[in-house]
Amino acid sequence: MRTWILTLALAPAAVHAEPAPASSRFVEGGMTFGAAEPVIGWNLMATVAAGIQIAGPWWAHAAFAYGPTIDNLGGHGLNNGRNLAVHAGAEGRWCSSRAGALCGIAGLDLGGQHGSWEPNNGYLMSASSTALVAIPRVGLDVGTTRIRARLDLEADAALVSRHHEVYDPMYPTTRSPSGILGIELAAGVWLAW
Repeated sequence: MRTWILTLALAPAAVHAEPAPASSRFVEGGMTFGAAEPVIGWNLMATVAAGIQIAGPWWAHAAFAYGPTIDNLGGHGLNNGRNLAVHAGAEGRWCSSRAGALCGIAGLDLGGQHGSWEPNNGYLMSASSTALVAIPRVGLDVGTTRIRARLDLEADAALVSRHHEVYDPMYPTTRSPSGILGIELAAGVWLAW
C-alpha cells in the first residue's frame, strides 16, 4: 500500500507533459478482469465509469462494476458467485500533447466491495466478503479528444472488511482480512465531451 501511495504522490513530479485534452467530462463502458476476496479463482465484471475535470490534470472519478466469479477448484467455469464494486475518488491525467493522443493516469478511489463465491467442487460450501476499500490505480489512455481507450491496473486495499466462509454449516468462520484483497485489470472505451 505504501508503494502505491508513494507512486501516486510522485506521479505529478515524474511526468512532464502538456495539459489534458479540452474535453472536461467522460462516460466509460468496459470490463474488469482479476482476482479478489473471496474469489478463489477469477472475476469478470462489466463496468460503467464517469468523470469530470476539476482543474488542470485533476479529475473526479466514479465507477460501478458487477459480474460473475469463475471457480478454479472444480469445473473452472462460472459459478453462482458474484462481485460488486462501487467507488469514487480523484485521478490525475498527464498527456503527451495538447491533442492528448497518449495520457498517463494515476488515481485513488474509496468505495465498497462485496463478493460471494460458491464452488463447483463441494468442499467449501460458500464464501462472502464485504469491505470498505481504497483502490489505487495506474493506467494509460489513448485516442482523440472525444473517443478514448483506457487500460488500468487496480488494487483493492481493505480498510475495513468481513469475510465469511462455510466449510461445514455447523461451524462457519468469520475473519477480517486487511491489506490487498484483489488486483484487477480494467479496460474500457470512453466518450468525452
